[in-house]
Amino acid sequence: MAKLSPTFVMLALILLASTLPMVNSESASEESTRMCCSAGGYDLHLIGRDSTATLTPFDDELGAEERVLIENAVTQLAEIHSWEYSPGWGGAYPDSTWQFSLPYEVNNAAGIEINATVEVSIGSRTYEGYSAPGNTYLPAGSSTTLEIPINVEAGNMGGTDTVSVSLRVQTLVFSLPGSDAGVEFIWGTEDDHGFISVELPLLDINMAAPVVEGRSVFLQMQFSSGFGTKMVGSSDITVIAGGTTISTMPVLEIQGQNILATWTWSVDSSLPDGTYSVNISLVVQEGAEPFQGELLWDLQFGEGDGGSGGVYYPNDEPPITDGSGSRMDIFITGELSADGGRLMLARETKVTFHDSAALWLRWGLNNLGNTSLDTDSTWTMFIGGDVTDDMRNNHLIDEVEIREISQQLQSGRLMTFLDSGLFLESEELLGGRFSDFQTIEVQVETHGENRIMHSQISIVISTTQMIADGERYTLVRSFIKPQTLTYWDDVSLVVEITSSAGTSFAKIFKDSSGVELSTEHKRLGSSESLQATAENIDVDSSLSLSFQPTTNPIYSPGVLLGIVVIGLLAALIISWRMSKNKSRLALLLEVPLAILAGFAYVLAYPMETLVIITGGTGGLWMITAAISPRRLDKIGVLDGDDLPEIPTIDCPKCSTSNPITTSQRPTRIPCGGCGVILKIVE
Repeated sequence: MAKLSPTFVMLALILLASTLPMVNSESASEESTRMCCSAGGYDLHLIGRDSTATLTPFDDELGAEERVLIENAVTQLAEIHSWEYSPGWGGAYPDSTWQFSLPYEVNNAAGIEINATVEVSIGSRTYEGYSAPGNTYLPAGSSTTLEIPINVEAGNMGGTDTVSVSLRVQTLVFSLPGSDAGVEFIWGTEDDHGFISVELPLLDINMAAPVVEGRSVFLQMQFSSGFGTKMVGSSDITVIAGGTTISTMPVLEIQGQNILATWTWSVDSSLPDGTYSVNISLVVQEGAEPFQGELLWDLQFGEGDGGSGGVYYPNDEPPITDGSGSRMDIFITGELSADGGRLMLARETKVTFHDSAALWLRWGLNNLGNTSLDTDSTWTMFIGGDVTDDMRNNHLIDEVEIREISQQLQSGRLMTFLDSGLFLESEELLGGRFSDFQTIEVQVETHGENRIMHSQISIVISTTQMIADGERYTLVRSFIKPQTLTYWDDVSLVVEITSSAGTSFAKIFKDSSGVELSTEHKRLGSSESLQATAENIDVDSSLSLSFQPTTNPIYSPGVLLGIVVIGLLAALIISWRMSKNKSRLALLLEVPLAILAGFAYVLAYPMETLVIITGGTGGLWMITAAISPRRLDKIGVLDGDDLPEIPTIDCPKCSTSNPITTSQRPTRIPCGGCGVILKIVE
């Protein structure tokens, strides 16, 4: 056998090595196994109009109604509307029949006859569907839709291909039209749901080998689609490991176009080492068939949490939103007081973050001064200060990190952080610009949990601010910025403000749209309280809460209380004296009307209204006292015992006793019983 030269062997080894896969420990996709998913059936909702018209599989993007009105008959090919989007993900799709559905309303006509075509384009391939041969009759009425099937042949969709849908009409004729006859095609809402049912690739799910840390197992799945974090946040995802449903939120990391989602499985201590299944089910919209996958893994468990604290720590900055938005609670408290003849508002604004935003904040606190952050990261605006590398590497929030970010925020970075980092309107949320505040203090509360996880975390902002006497001051106004992604969902607002003696809110102004803003203004002796609540605030909601503060004594709760009490007491005394020698029954029945003035005071009716109610109640008492009848015993009318005796005579026929009212004798009187004439001689 011929010998191989060392040079040849070396070249062969180099060539062989070049054919082996390169493994990167930080890349889940190159070490992962495909779980799912082939092309599936789902609806693409029609949303938007004109330049914003697009298609989406997500139910939470429905909401804005769109209409196209056709008022004249159509006799040649005309486009009604078109929608398109780029899925950003490719794959094979099968032969199938797609269904186009679009609600419509016929006005002032019995119906329409229509010859319509739906054109579907997938990249360079085009498919068409038609209404029934001839003209299709669409009657007027409720719950009416135009339905057109489209036969789509199997093909392959590229990652950069565009999917477009166009509705075109060849002829449209109104049946029995009246004046202003027309037809409107409607889409974009849950009630008027225009869509096209498709069978297309939507995503791929790959899973890396589980990472075992004691009895904590980290299940990492990579979602590849054109929808980024929204594919995870807006879908209903169920992950089951070893028969246990994982209820915790996944930790998300963005890896280019892909999203790495990590679930933590806390393994019961009774489970032995062995082979366990991991299942995933993803439902992209209500009623759609789930995308499903399953893998088996050999797992060997350790003890405790393996040093991880039972939570997965992302090496890369997690996104602030998973695409569906995080919950946020805002609690505003404060006191209005007089300071040297000026009005001062001391307020505390506590913003509590949950879900993905909470994880992002906790991770950022643990990475202050991290030089490896992406240049566009919000956290690059902060310096490390007293934070050491050991603090950054311990995967816990330390007191030094809390103190450092609090100092940097209150030294000037607060408004930028709220505006650019959290996508909030800082002035509308805090009631003024940074320069408007006399003092400002920022604190961070971790609520007893210092691990890097989805647990709630709060930023507490305490400010003092001088405000103008008698001028309208806006306490809070719509504070969620318009967003391309959904950062905030299910936002709540609670306001509790009080006034000190000598100050008043005077007038309360509120306005809201798309959300219910309820307020309660009360007077409490020498102070006032203002409470307000709003739930489910989102980017489409608008609200405003303002008051007109003043030190004018006439509006002071203590002064108004004195006016009510003294006014009613004076009116009662005057009325009581006016009713001397008169019946006081009616007056006594009206005294409880003073309760109306009490209610008006406590419920903080406007000063003018309160004065009118108080004056009206006192005036009514005095009128009643003036017109009450005088008592008989006070005008010389004798009691029955003091009246003179009147003689009587009994009728001999019917025994009726008849009074004798005259002293004339003889006299005759008729009997009051039988009418007989009685003669009296003595």
